[in-house]
Amino acid sequence: MGGHEAPPCIISVFLGSYLDRLLNCVEQGRPFTDHALDLAKLVPGMKTFMQDNTDRNRTSPFAFTGNKFEFRAVGSRQNVAFPMTVLATILSQEINEASEQLSKGTDVWDLIRKLIVDTKSIRFEGDGYSKEWEVEAAKRGLPHLKTAKDSYECIKNANVLKDQEIFSERELQAKYSILARAYEETKVAEARTFLILLQQQFMPRVLSQLEALAQFKGSSKRVFTKQYSRFEEYYEKLDSFVDIVTDQLQLLSKEENPEERLTKATDLRCKMDELSKFLSEVEAQLPRR
Repeated sequence: MGGHEAPPCIISVFLGSYLDRLLNCVEQGRPFTDHALDLAKLVPGMKTFMQDNTDRNRTSPFAFTGNKFEFRAVGSRQNVAFPMTVLATILSQEINEASEQLSKGTDVWDLIRKLIVDTKSIRFEGDGYSKEWEVEAAKRGLPHLKTAKDSYECIKNANVLKDQEIFSERELQAKYSILARAYEETKVAEARTFLILLQQQFMPRVLSQLEALAQFKGSSKRVFTKQYSRFEEYYEKLDSFVDIVTDQLQLLSKEENPEERLTKATDLRCKMDELSKFLSEVEAQLPRR
């Protein structure tokens, strides 16, 4: 589901309106006078019951949930060790840089305000799946990693991991190669499964429906002719998909350049996404078995 739901392709941080207002007050040098709403005031006779200020945004990949930050951008099959390593490394670098500034005599509140301003572009309180956020994120200069290939390129060029001496150049290249190869093999397996599904399930069912409609093709009722033409188009398109996916698999198997192999695997994934949507349309028109 990554990139379409849980999580979005754009990494942002959700703080909640309470913390967001707090940081804005610190940035602007204003006193913070907001307090959590006492719900007891809404119900006479009720004891003090403060409104919870924790996460109310399930579309954020990185949300504050009351007493911690929750990182939701780890894949269901992914080992959490590497994402945790990256997050810890980023935090370590930021602490080092802040420590350097303070050792040079920078005022702590001036530093905090600067950090608030510098990180403001990644703070977002809205719907992380909306098209409007994609437009706004582009204006803020946030990366939009739509494919696995884009994400793997970031790993290969992750200077923060090299600067903090967590990984060497060679180790990052190895990590990239392993992830890329696993992705390729997964896409190849999925594509072969799709071909079996098409040739043994969908195409025979569409062909059977064509044969059933053929006897009514010359009927004066236009509905039969229209249905026949629709399923004829379905069959031709499914046959075309088989040829395209087969050709893409052959090109991928012959490619030796790792970068090009990953590109071709990504193209294969895009074609299967297109096919998946089309199969849903075909399935909706086929008679129930």
